[in-house]
Amino acid sequence: MKTSINSARLNSMLRGIQKSIELFQTQGHDAVYFTAQFMRGKQKQNSIERGDVASFATLIRTYAKSEDADSVRIEFFDEATDKSFYSKVLTELQSPESEKSGSAEKPSGFNGFGGVNGLGEAEFNALVDKRVEVKEQAKDYARQTKELEELRIKYAALEEEKAEIEAALEAKKKVEYYSGIISSVVPSIAPLFQGTPLAQAAGMLAGIGGAAKAEADSPDEDVNALAEMVTDFCKTLSPQEASAFHLLCAGLEKDRNKIYSFLRQLMAEAPAN
Repeated sequence: MKTSINSARLNSMLRGIQKSIELFQTQGHDAVYFTAQFMRGKQKQNSIERGDVASFATLIRTYAKSEDADSVRIEFFDEATDKSFYSKVLTELQSPESEKSGSAEKPSGFNGFGGVNGLGEAEFNALVDKRVEVKEQAKDYARQTKELEELRIKYAALEEEKAEIEAALEAKKKVEYYSGIISSVVPSIAPLFQGTPLAQAAGMLAGIGGAAKAEADSPDEDVNALAEMVTDFCKTLSPQEASAFHLLCAGLEKDRNKIYSFLRQLMAEAPAN
């Protein structure tokens, strides 16, 4: 029976391989070449060595028709290593003349899971390649989603660290601000605390009641001294005085401008030396 190349079947299988070629670069194969052996029965008719993948389909169709091949073994190699990483065998490339002329008899078997009316080998291979592609895309999506979540966690941690740094800077500014006030006004009001538990601390801050310091204390030392002074003072208060002092502090915190008016009042009431 006269035979010829089944072009529809060959083209269908070549399209499936073309889709696989498109994925080679994503799999790490930047430069690729292919080889092909064209067989008729068990006899090798011709071959392609180091074929250009850009002309893959054209070369396979041309050789298959010129050699009247009934099968082709194709193998792809990585240009950098010359190692094979993908191979495919195209079979049953011949179609009887009776089929080409429209005979009602149609083959069955693996040529489709149901012959011409069912799923052919080429369609099956294309379906498998498509499933592999979809699975790879799902893996990429899962990986990117995980990386995005990790970046969100890192961003949240950085935002928290930023807030802590800003709070520390604000606290430092307040310490420096109040230290400046203390340095400027304590010498004027130190005489008011003579004869009280605060006298020594006030005298130290004012530079009196002891040897004056050659150099100014650091802000931290000033704050510590002030805290000690306030603590000692509070220990001497009665419950009623402590409540009044608490209200005073609350009022000064609410309107810090009152600090200056309060100090001016204290200095105005200070006894003359």
